[in-house]
Amino acid sequence: MTIRLITADDLCTSAAATAAAQLPALIEARGLDDPDGTKPFKMPTTWAQIPVLEALQSATFPAAAVTTTGIVGEPRDSRDGIHADWLVRVGIFDRGTDYNDTAFRVREWAALVRAALLHDRTLGGLATGLKLVEETYRNLPQVGAARTLGGCSVGVRVRVKNIADLGELEPGPAVESTHNEVFVRPYT
Repeated sequence: MTIRLITADDLCTSAAATAAAQLPALIEARGLDDPDGTKPFKMPTTWAQIPVLEALQSATFPAAAVTTTGIVGEPRDSRDGIHADWLVRVGIFDRGTDYNDTAFRVREWAALVRAALLHDRTLGGLATGLKLVEETYRNLPQVGAARTLGGCSVGVRVRVKNIADLGELEPGPAVESTHNEVFVRPYT
């Protein structure tokens, strides 16, 4: 028996794989690999799936995280299956030498992730479309700190067709009764 069942894990894994495949070429094309520079951009070694981007815990930076809040909007039913959109976020956390360097790195990472995801709007063939819906940045601590940590998040709305094709799955048993009994015990 063959069924097709798209999960949030499938989408997060595809988004991470798509970004990871495209980022090296984008880093090089932007001249950010800078072998003679003091702090070249390197690929994240961590690609974690987490409930929220802020939950990422890594000692190695840059680090990447992928998350989804689930289906957005109402799924659509059509002759060729049920179609739905998910909000998927890819975040990168990095350290800079100072506040300005961190701000630059975070914004550059966001642009790189955005370009990587928009380059393959099917996420390797899983999705039928992808739309950029948000891009945010956050630096910690504030201006004046000697060394900072920052992060960015790029959110995309991913459209997937036929999210649940149950194929030859046998229907469940017929409902024989809808009568339920509820017993209430007196409080003593």
